[in-house]
Amino acid sequence: MKDKRRLTRIGFVADESFNYFISLFVTTTLLGYITDSLGFSDAEQGIISAIPTLCLLAQLLAPAFSGMRSKKLVTIGMPIAHFAFLCIYLFPLFDKNEGIYGFIPYIVIALLFIGNFINNALNSTRLVWFMKSVDDDKRGSFTAVKEMISLAGGIVISLALGRIADAYRSDDGTPDSKYYILCAVIIGVLLLLNFVSLVVSEDESELPKINQNCRIDLRKLYQNNVIKKILVIDIAWYFALGVSTSFHASYLRDDLSFDFTTITILTAVTSVCRFIVSPLMGRLGDKYGFKMSMLVCLVLEAIAFGGAALTANGVMKWMYIVYAAFSGFAQAGINSGLMNLVYDYVGPAERSSVLGIKGALGGTVGFISTMLGGVVLSMIQSNGGVKLLGTILSAQQVLSFVSLCAIVLLVVYVKLVVFKLKRIEI
Repeated sequence: MKDKRRLTRIGFVADESFNYFISLFVTTTLLGYITDSLGFSDAEQGIISAIPTLCLLAQLLAPAFSGMRSKKLVTIGMPIAHFAFLCIYLFPLFDKNEGIYGFIPYIVIALLFIGNFINNALNSTRLVWFMKSVDDDKRGSFTAVKEMISLAGGIVISLALGRIADAYRSDDGTPDSKYYILCAVIIGVLLLLNFVSLVVSEDESELPKINQNCRIDLRKLYQNNVIKKILVIDIAWYFALGVSTSFHASYLRDDLSFDFTTITILTAVTSVCRFIVSPLMGRLGDKYGFKMSMLVCLVLEAIAFGGAALTANGVMKWMYIVYAAFSGFAQAGINSGLMNLVYDYVGPAERSSVLGIKGALGGTVGFISTMLGGVVLSMIQSNGGVKLLGTILSAQQVLSFVSLCAIVLLVVYVKLVVFKLKRIEI
């Protein structure tokens, strides 16, 4: 049994790593290369980059998958999602003069939606399956090591792709066909490696059984006050992210005039900082509970958004390094903390469903906040910025300040409300 659990933990780390590597190709900066080349405006690019957040709604399907074979569902579904992402990199190769080119932007959006929808629909099922192989008192340390491994590979891939994008540029400054072909090949290789990691992992029937019902009454979940209090964290967190971060890529590229290599170095700074702090956040969560690690990470995220709010043209553009670094410190514990809070305060029978509800609710709020942020962005840009104390603030600075306020309020909420919750004993 120990060998089977160990093999599954290895598969878990590999699966998370390859998933993360592939996600880099269809988020933020790298996705921005494609949307920019297809002629989308800054506001439109921000909304498109929020599609992965919107697709968190698919996690509401988690209860429907209860009782089904997790390994079979995930092993079939994930390659389909990744193949949709691979196809996105083929469409920039089409000649702009061809008749089909006018439909390509819509096809790219559809593929981005399909890939993320499948990914999120299976996410809760995949996590609950793999987490059965992890001892309860080692969840923090294990998830920290898992993140460190995926981040290390992600840093290498991000830096390499930034250099490649700068090396292969078209006349208009965007990456050329060689860049997109290489990206498609890399995604294909990662797709196959991810498939292998799922196949070699043990079926959930070979792992320790958890005493749970297959079908959960969603009405009872929504009547649970502890669950409601946890959901507030996701609402505030995804609002803070959605209202501003979706517009960072275009801001760095167009307003601050950073080249592709510099942008990927800034992305790597976030990953390196996250890598360094991950073990500490894992140990902090295991020893003092994940409400403590969440609180620390939220304070760090507040500092990050403070840096983003101060980022402007000229010498102040380098204030973005503050955002990149402290956002990395915060992310070291935020993602695992959001998941592990469920394991701290929700019983085994409800975990898969609650993870799905959390993801869906957070995704909805995140997408709506991005839509609102896009409207505000366009309005402020059309007016030439916002004048404050004799200084002209850009739209992205204003939105980052809104995110800062949301995170500060969330810090207060976690301290006053979440800290009073009692951890369940299993």
